[in-house]
Amino acid sequence: EQSVVEALHHQKQANIAADETATELKVEKRIVHDVEAYCVSSPAELLGLVQTLNRRVFELEEKMKAAELEKSRSSDELVRASKQLAAGGFAGALARTVVAPLDRIKILMQTQFIQHKGRPEKYKGTIQGLSVIF
Repeated sequence: EQSVVEALHHQKQANIAADETATELKVEKRIVHDVEAYCVSSPAELLGLVQTLNRRVFELEEKMKAAELEKSRSSDELVRASKQLAAGGFAGALARTVVAPLDRIKILMQTQFIQHKGRPEKYKGTIQGLSVIF
């Protein structure tokens, strides 16, 4: 259960990081476009500014790729944790369903001499005891 909660939290953080990076990237790309289209500076200044902004866009694209990869990993962790939770629950339910009647027979066989003083044993074995119970 703790693993599922952690996986959900990690998934949420990865989604937030990916969304923030995507927003930053859109803003930077828009700035590059605006500078290229409307800036009326000297060619050297314009070239330097465009190169700086292009580097920033590249960095943000790399950051976005990393965030998307982390988002994918956290999604995989959530699926894995959910499968483990379901498998554990199913195994526990199945084990309890099979073991409970056998425990009941064991206890009845251990205590039948107290309940039936002087009378013949009611439960002679596991299979016979299960047939009496069911």
